[in-house]
Amino acid sequence: MARGRRVADNGSVASELTLQRVRSDVEVVARAGLDVATFVAELEASLQRAVPHVATCIALIDPATRLLTGTFKFGGLFEDDARDHEWALMEYGGDDSTSFVQLADRHESAVSTWQDTGGDVACSPRLRDFITPTYGYTDELRLVARQGDRTWGGMALF
Repeated sequence: MARGRRVADNGSVASELTLQRVRSDVEVVARAGLDVATFVAELEASLQRAVPHVATCIALIDPATRLLTGTFKFGGLFEDDARDHEWALMEYGGDDSTSFVQLADRHESAVSTWQDTGGDVACSPRLRDFITPTYGYTDELRLVARQGDRTWGGMALF
């Protein structure tokens, strides 16, 4: 069995076999006809095996307006909604190259803030001014889900 690899200082990345299993799990879950809450919980559990993380926020996004319509939080963010308004102001009112809207406009599906900023995460106002001081997380992997050019979801892993 292949051993896990290290990428920069961001922790272990799963073996290729684990990645294949996770892809397969996600495909099965996506076709299972589950309700949204069960689907995102199964998705998050599968992704944890491929990309270890301490917290996750999965967002549903209205494709027409690109505004969030709901969120599901796991790990260190579970049931922590007290500062969602502040997060929304950072996400929609700031100029951050890794916001869900910016990722959609750049036609990128996933990016690490550390990678996007060349290792200077202080360049991200969201991470510098909100995420790190509030939660202590020092990097974020962001993903957008889309069908064609229409973004319908986003995910942040910390």
